[in-house]
Amino acid sequence: MSKEFTIHKGKKSQVEHFMHARTRMLEELRASQHRLEEVEVLHDVVYVNDSSATSIMATMDSIRCISNPMIWILNATQFDRDFILMSKIVRHKVKGIIVCGLEAQDIRSALEGCVDHFHICETLDEALLEAKGIASSGDVVLYSPSAPAGRYFENVNDRGNGFRALAAQLRARL
Repeated sequence: MSKEFTIHKGKKSQVEHFMHARTRMLEELRASQHRLEEVEVLHDVVYVNDSSATSIMATMDSIRCISNPMIWILNATQFDRDFILMSKIVRHKVKGIIVCGLEAQDIRSALEGCVDHFHICETLDEALLEAKGIASSGDVVLYSPSAPAGRYFENVNDRGNGFRALAAQLRARL
């Protein structure tokens, strides 16, 4: 009597899961360079690139990690988001909000009363200049968009590199 052997069906799916996990890990590593990354220090103000934060929850985690007063730069989108979830932490940790993009009604209605400074700018370059004017020694300027890359950038890596370049240009303008 001969024995028949079969390959365990679970083995193939384990390899597929491993390959998927490996791919995800590599993508996250590439994006992690734009997660709470200190890119410049100008006049004792730290500029932090958090362009990988594509959701309100990711930004909330980032804000929790920073103990200094901050100016938060984020992106507006055409879709409403529930920023009321952030009002408590913003009230205690953020002194200014600068929104890139004109579709900012959801942000304005939920958070404008929580901060001393609230501005809407058309571009990230304008937002950085506005933040420079608000920030004082010891502050952090946090670029944490809370939105997907959108119309100005291909992806979060492109967006993060753009912020990094604009922060370097800010140094050159001094």
